[in-house]
Amino acid sequence: MNIILISADTLKAKTLETEKNNIPNIEFLRKNGFEFKNHYVSSPWTGASFASFFTGVYPKEHGFILNCPKLKNVSKLSFAKKNKPVFFQAFKHNCENYFTKILRKSHYCIGIQGNEMCYKDSFGKYFHEYLIFFQNPNLMKKIFLFSKKIKLFSFLMKIKKIKDKLLLKLFNKKKIEWASSIPANTLVNNAVKKIKANKNKDFFLWINFMDMHTPYLDLYNLSNKSEYKTINITKSELLDLRYNLKNKLSETEKKFVIEKYNSSIRAIDKQIGKIINCLKKNSLFDKTTIIFTSDHGEEFWEHGTQRDDIYFYNRGIDHGHTVYNELIKVPLFLFNSSFGSKKINKLSSSVNFYNTVFELAGIKKDSELPVSLMDIALNKKEMDYVIAECLLLGKETKTIIDKKNFKLIKGTENSRLELYDLNTDPDEKKDISKENPKKVQELMDKLYFHI
Repeated sequence: MNIILISADTLKAKTLETEKNNIPNIEFLRKNGFEFKNHYVSSPWTGASFASFFTGVYPKEHGFILNCPKLKNVSKLSFAKKNKPVFFQAFKHNCENYFTKILRKSHYCIGIQGNEMCYKDSFGKYFHEYLIFFQNPNLMKKIFLFSKKIKLFSFLMKIKKIKDKLLLKLFNKKKIEWASSIPANTLVNNAVKKIKANKNKDFFLWINFMDMHTPYLDLYNLSNKSEYKTINITKSELLDLRYNLKNKLSETEKKFVIEKYNSSIRAIDKQIGKIINCLKKNSLFDKTTIIFTSDHGEEFWEHGTQRDDIYFYNRGIDHGHTVYNELIKVPLFLFNSSFGSKKINKLSSSVNFYNTVFELAGIKKDSELPVSLMDIALNKKEMDYVIAECLLLGKETKTIIDKKNFKLIKGTENSRLELYDLNTDPDEKKDISKENPKKVQELMDKLYFHI
């Protein structure tokens, strides 16, 4: 059996509900496959999350950890990217535990990667082919970083009118590239070629799209809508919110940002349609299982509004800084023409991928690792709880969700302690920790066992 893992980087679960009428191909996978409605990733950022996909263990064990505890330490991220050996030093030994090391013996492994963080010498190490498509940082990002370095950022903000006129001129002349990642169609055009070239082999194909990621492109000309026509699309705070730490957006501008983000899934959906058509034309549709998911979600002011929060937790947008559901609850669909349709409400996690791939490939599962998604879907086994941990930004905070949908959030470097009943409070707005000390202790005991 062939296996295709499609990951839409930065896709939160709620987006698919918002956009369901605009994404026919993703809806086809959902309606005709296994839909895991209670699925969580192991970490709210790419590296730690994907490492759990490939090793079957939580970040604490696989060691893919990078953290900037305060805003002033954010330069460590740039250092890590420039010094890959340092960045992966703690994790290198666990590269030997990737499922691709074993899978490559029976399946031709192909990676089509849109995220620069997923380096070939880490995630791509045991793929037969691993292609990375990523552009250099765009002009505005370079301007912001340089201006901060030479302490002229505030000055640039003061001469905003001049700057915005220049940006608009550059934008109209297409001198500025607004995205640093390659669009979905480029990735899929290459994926289709690889599928055709290897159609007589069993293959594993991983495609990771970046179209949902910041800076949230206006792919569908939303700025032309009447409600957004007054927005200056060159406004510095809209170009890349990561580098504009003061929350200066109006409610209309916030709505515009969110709608841009949500609509980006349409571009990915169109390309998924091309993959499905390619499988059908090459008589591979009935021989292939498609897994659709994400590595983490994205926050849009659900729990914070302070963009310049020194510890990041309240910054309100982006990812890597909290363990609330907008960052760790993501969609997961498992489709094969022979599986049928089923909604699964039981807990699942990114640590379940390892044995899932082995089961689909006909390889003996690892009994020491968490159960496969097939076990969960077919009611053979279940997860008693799942965990998310290892923030990229801010003081470390962990969460545990049990099979009754109670969720505990615990700071390990601060006093943060919150409890939510996700059955009645899915948006995590009412902390019930003080009224439920026994439940808090029960989940704390399980979390400390993990720690």
